[in-house]
Amino acid sequence: MIKQLLNEFWQWMLEELNKTQNDYNENGLNQRLGEFEDDFPKWNELFYAGQRIITKNALDDSSIFDLLTVMGIDNEGENICEDIEDYSSEEQFKKVIEMGLNHPQMETRWQLTQLLENKKPIGYYEKLKFLTQDRAPYVRQRARNSINYIRFGEGWDVIFEKIFARNPLLKCEFSSDASPKPICEFCQNEIGTGKLTVGYSTDNAEFWICKTCYNDCKEGFELKSSNEIDLQE
Repeated sequence: MIKQLLNEFWQWMLEELNKTQNDYNENGLNQRLGEFEDDFPKWNELFYAGQRIITKNALDDSSIFDLLTVMGIDNEGENICEDIEDYSSEEQFKKVIEMGLNHPQMETRWQLTQLLENKKPIGYYEKLKFLTQDRAPYVRQRARNSINYIRFGEGWDVIFEKIFARNPLLKCEFSSDASPKPICEFCQNEIGTGKLTVGYSTDNAEFWICKTCYNDCKEGFELKSSNEIDLQE
């Protein structure tokens, strides 16, 4: 039943908002329309079908995927997300996180950061770090926010503003075998590992930001880079 309701929802979205399922997966709505899903004639049926997956403690991949899809659609109300946090079993919650990390909807993936921050299951920190490298900028932002709220509590952004007030930053390139590798203050990933080969440091090289976080945060924190230093020694 839930699959039929989801098919009807995507068809309704195409007709009413001229947005395909793939468009929505990658970009959400690109504009906030409030709880637009309420306008879908069968929204209550779809919502309760998602809730039933939780109450029945369904663990099969198909049910968990559909639950995550409904959670993504319910991204304004966040009621499904709250129900997962409050009522899902430990086993079901674990599967929601595992499958959600690579769910196609960005509106689903950013809500995972909230679940990880609030519930703190085993391995939650590494999973948040994984989401800081998500393809969707908003997911990366929410993951960074969760990591640094856990590290510093409220006002973490003020702490960073003070740290990176030493503008301009120094841009540095790393080889993969460079050691030791600095840690990005925003996402806590190693710089010089995988695709993170470029970093930006304060003039005393005490604090670092990876290229992804620099590009995402440079406007909000008014970050600037002055030069490049080759550290491929």
